[in-house]
Amino acid sequence: MINRSGVQAGDIVLDLAAGPGGVGHRAAELVVPDGGVLSADLATAMVEAAQRIGAQRGLSNVEYRVMDAQAIDLDDDAVDVIVCRSGFMLMPHPADALREARRALRTGGNLAFSVFAAPERNPFVGVPPSVFIELGHLQPPPPGAPGVFAMSDPSRIGGLLVEAGFQAQAIEAIDLEGPFPNEEVIVDRIFERIPRSVRCIAAWTTTNKRMHAGYSSIASARSGKEMEPSCFPLSVGSTRTLIRPHLTPESAR
Repeated sequence: MINRSGVQAGDIVLDLAAGPGGVGHRAAELVVPDGGVLSADLATAMVEAAQRIGAQRGLSNVEYRVMDAQAIDLDDDAVDVIVCRSGFMLMPHPADALREARRALRTGGNLAFSVFAAPERNPFVGVPPSVFIELGHLQPPPPGAPGVFAMSDPSRIGGLLVEAGFQAQAIEAIDLEGPFPNEEVIVDRIFERIPRSVRCIAAWTTTNKRMHAGYSSIASARSGKEMEPSCFPLSVGSTRTLIRPHLTPESAR
């Protein structure tokens, strides 16, 4: 994503929903000697983690702030590039966040962000909620609600961008694949994050079995053969990545 964002030496970069700062830290290495990065996240713990990691990497051109991407605390035309990895889809009001990004971005600047594609393109992430919904443990999320797949439809991405004053140069689907632990390990890790009181429900055995079956069938489909004992080969991060959207002439100030 950074490589496609157009970041270059001397740029001022804003990393929104930065988490532990990975994307912004990479940008910081590219904008030296005169450029800088503002790493921003709504969670104080994430900002502190990013700051610690940045210090460990010896980065001196990164500023860290607690900031809501839906109300960016910057002047108009403040930055050259904005990046956001897997953040807009989790925000209650992504349209507000994109409008704020447009306001803070200099005319001719670039915005690059990634979100998850549809559940069928992301089986690793999609199996748990689909099983919980099918068995009645969860209600389907309402349309437009924040979540992993909230911006999986490219037409919604395009509509939000136009509304915010952007013109998308490209929306690209990127498949990220790699080895993961077998389905036993995956399901166990998912269950560890669920409160014990919930795990005790009578239907939990059925849920457990359906989760294992879902991951097992995915692995078989991906590999075309039986799973290896210690490896779970599947696509884990098919994303929709917006590549270098430019401001439309009519929206330029």
